[in-house]
Amino acid sequence: MKSLFITSPNEVKRQIRDMKVVSSNTESLNKFFHDHLQFVKGLNVPSVFFSKEC
Repeated sequence: MKSLFITSPNEVKRQIRDMKVVSSNTESLNKFFHDHLQFVKGLNVPSVFFSKEC
């Protein structure tokens, strides 16, 4: 069975906020979060779709 996941820049921001609560605040991790968000924004589409086996 496959599921479809939708991610928007706002959802990525929310996920990053949640991860920062439980992760250490390091420069490299913050850079990773920043780069990932810029990648999603740079796709210039409202959502990113991921197909995942369940």
